[in-house]
Amino acid sequence: METGFILKLNVVILSRFLFNIWLISGMTFKKTLYYLGLYLCMVSFFHFGTSLASDQNITVGGPVTIVDLHHESEEMGVDDPKVIERAANEVRVVDHDTAPEQAAGYKLGAGDVLKISVYGEDELSDQYKVSDKGYISMPLVGDVLVRDLTAQQVSLRIQNLLSDGYIKDPDVAIEVSEFRPFYIMGEVRNPGSYAYVADMTILNAVVLAGGYTYRANKDKHEVMREEEGISQVFKEEPDSTKVQPGDVILVKERFF
Repeated sequence: METGFILKLNVVILSRFLFNIWLISGMTFKKTLYYLGLYLCMVSFFHFGTSLASDQNITVGGPVTIVDLHHESEEMGVDDPKVIERAANEVRVVDHDTAPEQAAGYKLGAGDVLKISVYGEDELSDQYKVSDKGYISMPLVGDVLVRDLTAQQVSLRIQNLLSDGYIKDPDVAIEVSEFRPFYIMGEVRNPGSYAYVADMTILNAVVLAGGYTYRANKDKHEVMREEEGISQVFKEEPDSTKVQPGDVILVKERFF
C-alpha cells in the first residue's frame, strides 16, 4: 500500500474523530486544528523514515547489521564491530605471491592439491590431491611420497623418476592450487573444517565459523599443528596469530 494513500486515510479518520470531540466537548475550533496539524507532522515523519529505511534496506527500530562474513556484532560474540569489519576485510582470495608454498620451508600435507605441469606431456600435466598417507599417484611413476616436502623438492623428485627410463630431461613445475583445510573447534557457533586462504589469522577463522559463543575465552586460543610428522600444541595464542593449512584451532570456554 502506497504511503500517500495511508497518509490520506489517516487524515480522514483523525478529522472525523476530532470533529466528533469538538461537537461533544466544546473544544475550540483553533485547538482542534492545532491537534490535527501536530498529528499530520508525526504521520509524515514516520512514513518518510519508513520509506528511507526501505530504500537503504534497514529495518526501522531494529539493529543495523554488518553483512558478508558476519552477522550482528552481538551475535558474533565479537564486541567491537570495527574488529569484525577488519577481520572480514583481511580474508582474501589466495594470492600465489604471498601464499604459504612460496615461503621457504612450507611442507605439503594430506589434503593439499598440486597442479603439476610437465612440459610437452599433457597426459601427465594435471591436478593431484595428496592422500591421507601423504602420496600422489601419477601415470608412469605411480605413487610418489610428497608429505613434509616442499613443492620444489617434489618437483625434483618427479623429474628424477621420469628421467629414469621414461622422459629425457623432463621439465616439471609444481604449485599448490588448493590448500588443505584448517579446523576450528570449541566455543564457536559453527565448528568444523574451512578452506584456508592466505595470511589469515585466528580472528579470521572465528569470523568464518560464525563468531564466538557467549561462553568463549576470546583472549587465548589453542593451536594444534603437525610439522614433519610431529604434533605440536601452541597454547594461549592471541587472535592475531597466523593460521597455517591443516591447523586445528581450539576456542576454550572461559571460567567466569
